[in-house]
Amino acid sequence: MKLNCKFNIFKFPKGDEFYQCKVLKIDQEIHQLEELEFIGQHLPEKSNSDVTFVEFCDTNCPKVPQGLTKIFPNLKALGFYNSKLKELSTADLAEYKSLVKFISNRNLIDFLPGDLFEGFKDLKHIDLYDNKLGIIEPNLLDSFDDLEYVSFIGNPQYATSYDKSAHYLQYTTLNDVKNHLFERFFHLKFEIFSDFVKKYPEPEQILKFYGQKALNYYTRMSTLDTKYRLYDELRQQGIEEFEEIDKKLREKCVNLEDSNLELSEKLEALEHSKLKMDEKIEKLKIELQNEKQEKVKLNKNLQKQIDSLAQKIQSALLVNFEK
Repeated sequence: MKLNCKFNIFKFPKGDEFYQCKVLKIDQEIHQLEELEFIGQHLPEKSNSDVTFVEFCDTNCPKVPQGLTKIFPNLKALGFYNSKLKELSTADLAEYKSLVKFISNRNLIDFLPGDLFEGFKDLKHIDLYDNKLGIIEPNLLDSFDDLEYVSFIGNPQYATSYDKSAHYLQYTTLNDVKNHLFERFFHLKFEIFSDFVKKYPEPEQILKFYGQKALNYYTRMSTLDTKYRLYDELRQQGIEEFEEIDKKLREKCVNLEDSNLELSEKLEALEHSKLKMDEKIEKLKIELQNEKQEKVKLNKNLQKQIDSLAQKIQSALLVNFEK
């Protein structure tokens, strides 16, 4: 198969330049490239070894084509525009770990595994604008601390973006985007979440991906019933590996020094958790009872003051009436 290409200098918005091979429209499915021929005129004194950006435009690439780095050994950016790209897997991207930019715009990708970009030490730019993303495993970006740009704008479940150099976008820190992925994932169907948990069977691994994030997320939610619903479902489904993080989360949520929860909420959390923490439960019950008694005393004193003031007003009115 012959692929018609256009070679030129491509400038990204920030000004960084790449020598681009732009694969033009073709209807036949593209996958293995070793038997393909790239047809196009290089710029003067340029060759395949100078190409740093390959972009497939209006083509038919349901999966990432294999063998590109054998043709273009110095590839740093890979893009797909309206090219029917539907699947991204760790295996398909294995040869592209030297990428600085990965772009997929107006394609059909609906799922991103958490380890998709594992080992991509130089990756700075991820653009998945206008795909069909419904599921992104929440640890997708956990290994990155210095991404410059990431966008999921135009997707049904994850319309979020971050640009290190442009603070007018939705999020101004990379951690905001990571938290957004985590929170969106918790809104998905329980079956999807439990499948992900089973991929990381050791409690320490689950805690690594979920512990502090789960605590931060759930303590911000409005009701304990909502906070603990997922954990109850996990236990009912027999996912014993999740018991340890469940215990740690509840213990943190009901910690006596935690000022984010009312006493009544802490008590409810302990009784709800079915943990053997009788002493703490009793202590909380006593504190709650004392709190209620103090409120009753305050209310009684307030009522006495109101009654006394009412009597004084009534007496004053009677004196004035008699005069």
